[in-house]
Amino acid sequence: ASRNSDQGAGSPTESSSTLALQVDGGPAPLLAVVGVPSDGEPFMMPLSSELTVVMPGQGETSMAGVTALPAESMRVALSNMSGLWIDHYAVLTLRDLAAAIEAAGGVEVNLPASYPTTTDVLGPGEITMTGAQAKAFLAGATDDAGVRWEILLKAMLADPMPLVTTTAAETDDAEAVNVFLDDARGAQVLDMPTERITATIIVPVYPALDEMLSGALGTPMPVPTIVQNGSGEPGVGEAVAVSIIPAGFRVVLSQN
Repeated sequence: ASRNSDQGAGSPTESSSTLALQVDGGPAPLLAVVGVPSDGEPFMMPLSSELTVVMPGQGETSMAGVTALPAESMRVALSNMSGLWIDHYAVLTLRDLAAAIEAAGGVEVNLPASYPTTTDVLGPGEITMTGAQAKAFLAGATDDAGVRWEILLKAMLADPMPLVTTTAAETDDAEAVNVFLDDARGAQVLDMPTERITATIIVPVYPALDEMLSGALGTPMPVPTIVQNGSGEPGVGEAVAVSIIPAGFRVVLSQN
């Protein structure tokens, strides 16, 4: 299908852009997709650590498995999930995140409740969270890691700071990522449509996710596609996905 086909293949407009953000070092994988549409409000979509998605070339993969992949492959997995090619990616550690917050003089966070950390108790109410406090806020072994990640990410995007400030961070383009984050100022939370399969596994609900992202970014609905590797060479599924996802396709089944 051509890029402008009525069948749904296509790509975001040049002025719309997206970012896959990953933070390592906490009790659970911290991931989010952030979008800046050409005409509309920026958004952030935190991803549950219990989410399972199709990773082209590997099949169904948990978020823990996605975060263990090389950064480029993480982008492929989240692009396939989103049904559109994600323009930029950044993988940080909690130490990187804390350093960026410290360099910015802290981040204003409105905490709806009291949150115990390894060092003290934060909240409720508005506080200027230091880098060390932000690291402790996310690092504790809690059952509300996803809630804490959403609270902090929304606060950081309310008044964006450069996040890629160390050479340890993995990114396709550090300057472009920091510019993107500034453009995402005031991003609102989009709740990803999911359904629970087992006690520990949830999956995206299509086409509800596609309708939500299409409405937010003005992108076409992706075409579901099966990729079967009969070549005998490993890794072909991911290479095929890199070629077809930007053209408006999603790999829904990836196997030999």
